Parts: sequence; structure tokens; C-alpha cells
Amino acid sequence: MTSNARRFDAVIIGGGHNGLTCAAYLAAAGLSVCVAERRHVVGGAAVTEEFHPGFRNSTASYTVSLLDPQVIRELKLAEHGLVYEELSAEECVAHEGALSETAGSLVGALYFPRDEVGDCHKFIQGLARHAQERGVKFLYETTVTGLRRRGRRIAAVLTSQGPVEADNVVVALGSFAPALLRQVGVDVLIYPVKGVSITVARAPWNDAPTHAIIDDARMFGLVPIGDRLRAVGTAEIARYDATPSPARAQAIIEKVLQTFPGFSRCYSPATAKVWAGLRPVSPSGVGYMGRTWIENLFVNAGHGHLGWTMSCGAGRLVADIVAGRAPEISLAGFPRLAAA
Repeated sequence: MTSNARRFDAVIIGGGHNGLTCAAYLAAAGLSVCVAERRHVVGGAAVTEEFHPGFRNSTASYTVSLLDPQVIRELKLAEHGLVYEELSAEECVAHEGALSETAGSLVGALYFPRDEVGDCHKFIQGLARHAQERGVKFLYETTVTGLRRRGRRIAAVLTSQGPVEADNVVVALGSFAPALLRQVGVDVLIYPVKGVSITVARAPWNDAPTHAIIDDARMFGLVPIGDRLRAVGTAEIARYDATPSPARAQAIIEKVLQTFPGFSRCYSPATAKVWAGLRPVSPSGVGYMGRTWIENLFVNAGHGHLGWTMSCGAGRLVADIVAGRAPEISLAGFPRLAAA
């Protein structure tokens, strides 16, 4: 070890939800863990910053989708907790009064009584505190510039604050994972797909939705989060440009208003928060998890719009592999981590 290098059992590159869950599980297994994060705060998709009044962006985003009812039946997913009810138009309004203004245009809906809405930002902040209490070291405002490889092992993570040596390295950089991994001959097919959300205060709309709503025909989601409402949607191929598109944001708003005219009571361009970011999408829609051809280099990235949904399971799976434990599920059929 060089005199100016620090050493850990594992270094996690990226402080988003996938990196933090993996760090927490590794710390619970008794490993010394360091998380390198280029920003001044952890969070990844859960953190946004305002770069212009009313416009916020982050390095990731999310959207929502539903499984086809036939798939749910064929796979017997109800036995595993995925329960749903088929509702008529009248039953839709009975469950969600905010739909009453457009009841005549409704055909029906799928209602998931066990669905819940969470605040990813609060989850991340709580997880970071938990990890820190378990001894995880956080290196904020630290940019990873490269990986020093010796044969089939990574000797050190090169950062803007100097080298960090580790017995194991986990790359959890979302859309930015391919560029770093390519430097050491590891190829992952992950591409950024930009999404947009608009968040407003719900207070002016007394009859605002109390359930998360997904309009499968108009392809948007409207989600209540505490005292806010968030409209989400779109998928744009724009490389690494995370600038929110005003036109796409307006298109989402117009779609929401077609289903929920009452949304006009709380939406104002002057106060709405427009947010955009990059979903790290793989060709199969399944993320990369596991060991690369480099013995001590691992990947946990590419989960698309399901990053938070998959984070605890993916973090546990990768942590098990790093710690030398057999994962609870097989990796057969998952995307392969091939040499570049």
C-alpha cells in the first residue's frame, strides 16, 4: 500500500440507492466499506438540484408501468403477493373520486390494493445514516477518474482525492458505468434514457387523487407523495443530456389534464418543479449484477426505471457474491458481464 492511499475491504463507486444498499449489506457482513460519491450528498436518482428557477435535474429518473393481467395469472403471481382487482368504470370512481370528472370516458382499471407509495429521498437519507452507523466511510465530492488494474485484479480506485485501495470494487454508477468499466476491458450494454417529472403542491386541489394512478393509454403516472403530486412519463434518447425538455413536460401536463381536469387547480408553470434525469437501461431491461472477468471487480447497475424497486434485492445479491456467500437466487439468464 502506498503511503497516500487508503484501504478497505470494499469500495462502492456511486452513492445512489443501488450503491448504498450494497454498502449496507457488506457492512452488515463485517467488511470495511467506503462509498465514493462525486456530489456533496448521496442519493443518485433521489436527489435533485435546481439549476434555474423551476427547473431541477438529477443523474437518474424513473417511471411507472404495469404487468399485463394475463402475465399475472399465468405466472400465478397472486401466490407471491401481487394481488389485483378488475374494476368497472363505476368502481373506479368509487375507489378514486378524482376520476369522477372523466368517468364517462373510462373503460375500467386494475386496482392493486397492496400498492404503496414511498419517498425515495427519505429512504436514501435514512439508509445512508444506517450505513454510516455500521462504519461505512463516505467520500463526498470525490470523482472517480479510473481504475488501476494489475493482471486480473483492481489494485486501486483512482479518485480526485487520491488513490483508494480495496480488496473488492463495486461499480454502481447507473448510466455512467460503461465509460469507467470500458477502461479496464469490461463491456456493459447500458444506455441513458431520459425521463421527465413535474411536481406540484396538491393543496389547491381538494379532491386530488389519494392513490397512485397510471393511465396506460395516455402513458403517464400521477402519484401523491405527502403534500405533493408528481406527474411522470416520457422516454427520450438524448445521450447524456439531462436537461428537462419544456415541450415534453408540457405534453405530460396535457395528458394529465385530459384524465384529471382538476389538476389545473394546483398546476402553475410558475411554481411547478420540472425534473429530468437518465434511466440506465439495458437491452433486456434487467440490470447487470455480479462479478466481472476481473476477479475483484463487480457491477450493480442498469436497472432502468426500476432502480429503487430493485435496489434492496440487487444490493443483497451483489453483496453476497462479494462476501463469498451463495446468492439466494440463481444468476442464470441475467445479463452477462463480458470482456470488452
